[in-house]
Amino acid sequence: MRDPLANIVQYNRQFTGVGRDPMWLRAKLDRLCASPFGFLRGTFHLFVSDWNAFGDDPLNPGAPQPIVGDLHLENFGAFRAEDGRIVFDVNDFDESATGSPALDLGRVATSFLLADERHGELRAVDRIEAFLVSYLEAARASDLRAIDNDKGGRAMPPAVHHVIAEAEEGSRPAWLESRVQGDGGNRRFRPSEKYFPVTDVAVRDAVQTCVREFADRVGGRPADCPSWPTVLDVAVRIAGTGSLGRFRYAVLLPGKGGKTGKELILELKEALPSSLAPGEPAAEQAARVISHQRKLQGASPAYLGTATLAGRAFTVRELQPMEAKLDAASTKGGDLDALCAACGVVLGRLHQRGGGPGLKARLDNRDRALARRVAAFALRYAEVVVEDHALLLQNRPAIENQLGLGEPI
Repeated sequence: MRDPLANIVQYNRQFTGVGRDPMWLRAKLDRLCASPFGFLRGTFHLFVSDWNAFGDDPLNPGAPQPIVGDLHLENFGAFRAEDGRIVFDVNDFDESATGSPALDLGRVATSFLLADERHGELRAVDRIEAFLVSYLEAARASDLRAIDNDKGGRAMPPAVHHVIAEAEEGSRPAWLESRVQGDGGNRRFRPSEKYFPVTDVAVRDAVQTCVREFADRVGGRPADCPSWPTVLDVAVRIAGTGSLGRFRYAVLLPGKGGKTGKELILELKEALPSSLAPGEPAAEQAARVISHQRKLQGASPAYLGTATLAGRAFTVRELQPMEAKLDAASTKGGDLDALCAACGVVLGRLHQRGGGPGLKARLDNRDRALARRVAAFALRYAEVVVEDHALLLQNRPAIENQLGLGEPI
């Protein structure tokens, strides 16, 4: 008796009231309704429920291992790691938990079918096959290096090197100029559809305390910056799809030398129990997100950790001018083919970091079964997502009403 709309309402009721702006949920529904791919991105909770009901796991039996969870094509991208390299890797671990690697494979394969509306299923199936061939080779190899433009990524296609180069060319002053205004100690976020300045003094003071505690634990700091970590400004940040509804703050801090144009922006994102482990405390999930990110990525960024704000658990990361996420809509078909194969390398190394020899044992003699069953699941589940998306479009006013966002019907 599957009821996807009831599942969506039940999950998103946690994002109503208690200081949450109804605009966040309205924006989320906009993004869910925009396309089947947007729907997939924002309904990991529904995917988990469906996986438990009819997901196909060709890697069972086997012990659970750290996995990404909410994985799709646009959760791969390039960013600057703590050691200064620009690397290509998975960049979102909000729903990370322990489970079967097959869940990550089935979800990302489904995203290949839904993310590119310009080409048909045959092209997507070819991408899934190339992805799985690359995945199996990487998961069995001894090479666990981060993928960059040096030795760790020399075998990567030009499309990956382009994404890395795009991130390398990111200019902090130009990036900040589009988000921040003012001079000296009067630097403030520019109001926009993504940044809404926080004027509540109590909230700003709580954020300042939270950031000081985080900075003390992390230890690192910008060079020649005696005022670190004084908070210059705080804004509500609107981003993502599945995470819309969570408390999410952007915090402007002085950067290298305390100079204008060198500031850092930290993001505090509310941590919630993973849909893979719904009964666990949010604070445990926050710690797990950071622990799994450091374990599973080839190289992780600086300023990464957890914090507590107003009794709620948050994860903390730096927003970077050099981030470059994959964007299926603007990528040429041939480049997207190559990127999907490259994602297989990334995920194969990631799963091997999490599973070690146990993963290799699970993969023995399963090449054909894995390829056939992952592709079959993706084809079947993509149809389910398309149907669920259409159902949401037809019933959006009723959903808004049940979430307290619309007028009574």
